[in-house]
Amino acid sequence: MRAWNAAFLEHLQEAAGPDPLGMGYSIVALQENRESKEKIDGFGQLWPLDFVNMLYVDSTMIRHAIGGQMYQELEKQALIEGSDILTVKASRLAFPFFTKIGFCTEEHEWITCAGVELDRFAMSKSLMTPLN
Repeated sequence: MRAWNAAFLEHLQEAAGPDPLGMGYSIVALQENRESKEKIDGFGQLWPLDFVNMLYVDSTMIRHAIGGQMYQELEKQALIEGSDILTVKASRLAFPFFTKIGFCTEEHEWITCAGVELDRFAMSKSLMTPLN
């Protein structure tokens, strides 16, 4: 986990500087609690607009359809922007989610982060509707 965190922070700093969610198209899932305070349940980002750069759901909110709802919003925006395909580099943990929503594996990759080898999956999904 430490290696993934280090790689994620390095990626954000290199890619977007001090405001990574200010790049591309970003969404945040908020939940208001009894004290009228908002809690971030997840966030997602297209950057560039044909790449799912981030899709994160708080561990306490997994299996509450938040990831699916956020992904649907990202896909809708990609279509508005004219993308006909979406790509992602999915972690082993995220791989089943992306497979379930129609992404296909293009390549199984190994990367080194903070001295630890991690695997990820380059995946893609066509946004074109087949002709009948």
